[in-house]
Amino acid sequence: MQEMFPQFEEGTRVTGLGQPWTLGRVLGMGRCAKVYHMSTDQDSFQAAVKVYRKEEKYRLAFIKEMCNLNAVYGDRRVISVYGTFTHKGHPCLAMELLDFNLKEFIYRSENCRVILSSIPTTSNHSKNHSRVVSNVPCNNNNNDITSGTANHKDHKKGKGQGKEKKTAQSGRSHGRVRTADHTEGSGRCGTRMQTRRATAQRAAGLRSKGKDSDHGSTRAPDSSTALASNSGRDSRTHSGTLKNTKKDNAEEDDGEEDDLADHQEGNQGASEEDVEEEDDDDEDASSYGLSLYLIQQLLRDIASCLEFVQRCGWVHGDLKPANILWSSQEGSWKIVDFGHSFQEGRQDFSQIQSLCYQSPEAKVWNSFVSSLGNQKVVHKMSAVDEGVTECTHAADIWSLGCVIVRAYTGMKLYGQDDVLPGACLQCRISCSNTACECEPLIENLFKPKMTNPKLSPIRQAAVHHLSDLVKSMLQCDIAKRPSAAEILTHPFFSNELTPSAKDLLLLPMRTLRLSNLVSSNVDLTNQKVFHSLYQDIKRECLKFGPIKSLLIPKAGPGKGTAFIEFEDSANTKSALNALIGQKLFNQPVLISFFPVDDFTAKRFY
Repeated sequence: MQEMFPQFEEGTRVTGLGQPWTLGRVLGMGRCAKVYHMSTDQDSFQAAVKVYRKEEKYRLAFIKEMCNLNAVYGDRRVISVYGTFTHKGHPCLAMELLDFNLKEFIYRSENCRVILSSIPTTSNHSKNHSRVVSNVPCNNNNNDITSGTANHKDHKKGKGQGKEKKTAQSGRSHGRVRTADHTEGSGRCGTRMQTRRATAQRAAGLRSKGKDSDHGSTRAPDSSTALASNSGRDSRTHSGTLKNTKKDNAEEDDGEEDDLADHQEGNQGASEEDVEEEDDDDEDASSYGLSLYLIQQLLRDIASCLEFVQRCGWVHGDLKPANILWSSQEGSWKIVDFGHSFQEGRQDFSQIQSLCYQSPEAKVWNSFVSSLGNQKVVHKMSAVDEGVTECTHAADIWSLGCVIVRAYTGMKLYGQDDVLPGACLQCRISCSNTACECEPLIENLFKPKMTNPKLSPIRQAAVHHLSDLVKSMLQCDIAKRPSAAEILTHPFFSNELTPSAKDLLLLPMRTLRLSNLVSSNVDLTNQKVFHSLYQDIKRECLKFGPIKSLLIPKAGPGKGTAFIEFEDSANTKSALNALIGQKLFNQPVLISFFPVDDFTAKRFY
C-alpha cells in the first residue's frame, strides 16, 4: 500500500505561491498533516507549511480548515495564512512562522524558575547568569510530546549529571549555578513535588467530603478513587483530582488529537543580566506555573481572539495549550488549528475538543457522534430526537478556563475521564444554591497563592479576581459562563500588574530595554549629552538589523533607559544574546525584552 503521509527530507525544493521554497526541519505532526519550516533563497523570508496527507478525507479536512480560517480572518490574534498550493499531490497550507506554544512555555518557565532560584543576585555574576538561562531548553517540536518530554528529562538528567554538577558544591561562591538543585529527585524539586501532591490530595479530599455530605452514599462510578499514595508514582486524575505535572506533561497528548501540528521558530532562551531579589517579593518562586502578569496577558490575548471569533459566529472547538502559540514579532499569543471549528448553529457531525479540555456538553455531543458509527446520511433531527443540543461558544470558554488553571498552577484540573457528560453530580441536583463541582476545587487550588504572605495587596486582589473568573468559566450550566466580551471586562483586568525581570526574560519581543546606561546624576536635558548617548546606542544596535524606533526618556519612569524597537524580532533576539554580559560606556548594561504594547503606549518602567 502506498504511504500517503508526507515524507520530505530537509532541503527538499517545492514551488508554491509563485516562488520556490526550501523545506526545513519538521516542526510538528498530527493525524492529518505534518508542519515543516520553509524559507525562500538565502532565508530572506521564512514561513511554516502544513502538508496534508493525500487521502480524500484529509483533503476534505484541508478544505474545511481553509474555509474556517477565511471565516475568522481579520484579527491579529488568529494565525495568518499566506496561501495554499499542492506539492506531489499533498495539499499545502502556508502560514506565518511562530515561536513556541503555551505547553512548551510552561515547561520553560518551570525550568527557568529552578535555575534562577539558585543564581546569586550580585552584578558580579551577571555573565554566568545570562549564559545559563540562555540554555534553558524549549522543545522545537510542538506536537510531538514524546520528544518534548524527552528533552525535558534529558535536560534534568544530563545537566545534573554532567560537569556542572561537580561544580555545584563550590559553585555559589564563584557565581556558578547549582544545577544539582535541578536534577530529578533533588531536595528542592522533591519538596515542590510533595507540595503539589499534597495540594492534589487536599482537592481530592475536599471533593470527596463534599460528595459525601451532599449525596450520602450516592457516588460517581470512580468517586472512591483517590490520589495514589504509592511512593514515586502519580495517579491519574478523576473528577477534579489534580494530576502531578511531571506525569501530566509526559502524557498530555494521550488525550489530545493534534490535528494541527503547531509550529515554532525554536527560540533560544535569553535573560536580563541581573535578576533582583525583590522580584520574588510578590510571587512565590517555589510555585509552579506562570506569574499573574503572564496570566493576565495570556487571558487578555486569548479572550480577545475568542471575542472576535464569537462575533463572527464561529466556535473554535479545540482550545488547548498546544494550539496557543507565541508571536515574538507582534508580542502576543495567537490561536491556531481551526480544523475542528464550526459555525454556531450549524455544527457538523464530528467530535470536538481534546479530552482534558472538553466541556460537559461537548462530552454529550461526542458520545452522540460516536454512536452514529459510519452512517452516510445524518439529519439534524436525529440529534433532537436523542435530546442532544449543539455546542456553542460556551464550550470554548470552558476550555479557556482549563487552560488558565494549567498555566497558572502548572497542573491540569481534569483528566481524560473526569468531566461527566452533561453536568457534574452537584449541578444535577435540582437545588439552585448547590455549588458547581469546580468551585471547591478552584478555591482549594488557589488558596495557597491567596494566603502567600509575599503577595502585595494588588496581587492578592488579582488572585481573588482570577479565582472568581475561572470558577465562572467552568460552570456546567452554559448560561452561567461569561462570554469572551464579559471576560475582558472582568475586575481581574483592573489590576495593573507589571512584569518582573523573570517575566521579561521568558517572552521574546521585537522591542528591547537597555538599562543601567548612565548614572542617576547625569543631566539628560543637556542636548549634547543626550545626543551623544542616543547616537552611541543607535550605532551599537544597528549592527544587528534595522531599527524602527529608539526612545530614551529624559525624565520620569525609565529615565536614562533605552527602548529599542527592531523591525524584525529575530534581530532583537540576536542583539539581546550578543549584548548580555557586555559593557557599554564602561559599565555592565542590563538588557531584557520589553512588552510591545507598553512600548507603543509609552508606558516605560
